[in-house]
Amino acid sequence: MFHTEYCKVTVVQDEEFLEELYEMAKQSEYLYWDTETSGLKVRVVGNDFVVGWTLSFDDELPDEGVYEKVYYLPV
Repeated sequence: MFHTEYCKVTVVQDEEFLEELYEMAKQSEYLYWDTETSGLKVRVVGNDFVVGWTLSFDDELPDEGVYEKVYYLPV
């Protein structure tokens, strides 16, 4: 997952916030996502698993170097 030095991560923990996140995604020009896994060998069956997704809607780098709009959706 993104290093906390560069990102302020918000964990999506309820359906209400998931709906808000969906609305943000619909209104954004860009959507960036990454699959988070339990290890490094996800292509080997049975070793590692998808544990969540990380989303961001930032269109450009922030002035202070920290992404404010990063969201983690646990599976």
